[in-house]
Formats: sequence, C-alpha cells, structure tokens
Amino acid sequence: MLFAVVFAIPVGLLVWVSLWRYDPASFGSTAPTLENYARLLGDSFYLGILGRTLLLGVVTTAATLLVAYPMALVLTRVPPRLRSALFLLLLVPLLMSVVVRVFGWMVILGNPGIVNTVLMSLGILEQPVRILGSMTAVVVGLVQVEMAFAVMPIYAALATVNADIRQASRTMGAGPLTTFVHVTLPLSLPGVHAAATLIFSLSVAAFVQPQLLGGSSFMVMTTLIYEQVSVTLNWPFAAAAGVILLTGALASLLVMNRLFRALQPWEGIR
Repeated sequence: MLFAVVFAIPVGLLVWVSLWRYDPASFGSTAPTLENYARLLGDSFYLGILGRTLLLGVVTTAATLLVAYPMALVLTRVPPRLRSALFLLLLVPLLMSVVVRVFGWMVILGNPGIVNTVLMSLGILEQPVRILGSMTAVVVGLVQVEMAFAVMPIYAALATVNADIRQASRTMGAGPLTTFVHVTLPLSLPGVHAAATLIFSLSVAAFVQPQLLGGSSFMVMTTLIYEQVSVTLNWPFAAAAGVILLTGALASLLVMNRLFRALQPWEGIR
C-alpha cells in the first residue's frame, strides 16, 4: 500500500498525462496519443539531451567514487576521535543550501574566477579558459554535493571487512596492494554498488547544477522538463520526457546492477 501511494500512483499519473495531446487552449486532451513519445524518440536533438543526461550520471558516479573511496578508506584507519571530526566536516556542507554551494562554484570556476586567476598568475594559462557552461563544471558541482552520500555506504562496507582476512592475506605473503586489490576491494563492492546507485540516481535527476553551472548550452532532461512546464506550458510533453528519463535511468541501473553482480567474488560460489 505504501509503495502504491508514494511511487506507483504518481508514476501512473505521469504516464497518463504523457498520453495527452497538447492543446494550448485547454492544456491537453484526455484522448490517448503517443505523439509526445514519437516526437521525443524520433528527434536527434532530444535523443542527444537524453544521452547527455545519462552520460552525466555515469561520469559523475565514476568521479565521485574515485574521490569517495579513498576518503572512506582513510576513515576506517584513523582513531575514533579524528574519525568523528572528519565525519562532521563531511556532513557540514549538507547543512548549507545547494544553491549557495553552486553559486560558490560559479565564483570559483568563472572566467574571472579563482581557478583561472591562479593558473594565469602561475603562468600556466595566458587567457582564462571557459569552464562554466561545460560538463566539467556540472560534474564538479555534483561531486561536491553528493560526496557524503557516497562515502557513507562505502565506509559501512569497509568497516565490516574482517581484519583477520587481511592479516591472513599478508601472512600468505601478499603485499598491501595485493591485499587491497584481491581482498579489501572485492569485499567492499556492496558498499560501492550502493553508493553508485545512489549517486547515479541523484545525478540524472539533478536540476540546480546543470541549470546554473551548465547554463543554456548544457541542456539535460531536467532542464528540458522545466522549460516545457514553465515556459511553453506543454505539460504532456514534459510528462513524456519524465517517463523517458525514468525509463532510461532504470535501464542504466539494471546494467549497473548486473555489472556489480558479476564483479562480486561470491556470486559464482554456490
């Protein structure tokens, strides 16, 4: 019952609205039609936006995991008091509005921003480079916002790895790197899987970062939906875009799930 209320009913209504035919006079008609889906899936412009959105999710997930995993590993090795302080530093940014944090990145990454100023003062650049309005800027903003959501599940998985297993690996002659690659990393994959699922879902559904850091030149599905709802008032088309985004994200998560299941060492053991 709870699932039906919080998920199935809203998605069902979204699908129903997506089947309306857009009428500027009445904001839609209840006569079912697939025109909105045909327009979305038959136009390379909209397919490009969908592909850019999913690519953004993949790149952001990979970048976040590359930063979050070492942080989680450090948290398992430091004393408890220092660990508590580091957790606090990790969670404090969540108390700040995401819009404020994004505006901070706009100041840092802008053409006259801190990054360009420092690089030019060091003689690395002769002219400022364009960072805002690119996927790089959007990924940087998303990684900073979503870092805590990745560190937590990875840390939880690493904390459950039995130290005796690592010690047994070292006793058998394996070095620290070999022990990490063949013992610690495989056993922590459930936490990495959980973090990747969460980060990918948050990234493809993000709106503030693509809107402010990407600008009008970097359109993703969420900005397309916003434009259709608030500017053109084409709610059926926006609903269809939402359904396609949801379907594409779920398909990507299924592929990710299969990949992690194949990587987990115990999947082949029965």
